[in-house]
Amino acid sequence: MYTFILSSMRFQGYTITVDDVLSIDDICRRIKDELIVSLEQLNLQILVQEARQLKLHIHDYTLVEILSNEQNQYYICECPSHSTNGEEE
Repeated sequence: MYTFILSSMRFQGYTITVDDVLSIDDICRRIKDELIVSLEQLNLQILVQEARQLKLHIHDYTLVEILSNEQNQYYICECPSHSTNGEEE
């Protein structure tokens, strides 16, 4: 089981726990989608719009490191100068 924590100016600390990890992009997409669903359930439309604009990445670990590491908590960062997979645009 893996826990991913959002590191973001607006959404700091939002957390998801998943059993399976397919790719770094998958992780970033899943936390973003779940955040949007949570905000929509609370009818927080301005925050929903902001969440849809998030560009997320994991820059400290590769997928192989996540899958093989005993650590189970990872931070997903928001950074406008990075794409979702951590490569600079």
